[in-house]
Amino acid sequence: MSQTLRGKWHTPTAARLTAAIAFGCLSVILSNMVIDAMPTDLPAGHFIEINIALAALSGWLVAGSRAPAGYIAAISYGLTAIAVFLFLSLLTFSGYQMVINALRRQYDSGMEALVAVFEGMLQNFWIMATYEILGAFAIGAALAGLLTEWVGQRFA
Repeated sequence: MSQTLRGKWHTPTAARLTAAIAFGCLSVILSNMVIDAMPTDLPAGHFIEINIALAALSGWLVAGSRAPAGYIAAISYGLTAIAVFLFLSLLTFSGYQMVINALRRQYDSGMEALVAVFEGMLQNFWIMATYEILGAFAIGAALAGLLTEWVGQRFA
């Protein structure tokens, strides 16, 4: 049974590859939009590269595994994949900031550090919560989902 389950999640298909590439490319555009919206005192670092990896992973696992399922479903799993990417990105960068602050001994307890991760996620979300960025997330996710579905139907 574990062999069947492992094969289900790791079997490369054209739809999975397309989803990984499409969501990775989308993340470059979205990351640049978010960098422009960030305060100038925050360094970007490896923001784009890490987001490409997270978006490709969510595209492969979430969108690519559901294709082909129909074009209406494609919009749905495209939005689901971008939501997973957004959550993973916010968690990654807020967790990284928490580790930096913990090494500087800015927290009195582990629970305070854990709460700081979720506060950082919320704070980072509000930085990027503009109509342009959220609209780009939604439209880009729908288009990436439709592309994944088209490839999934053609090469299934």
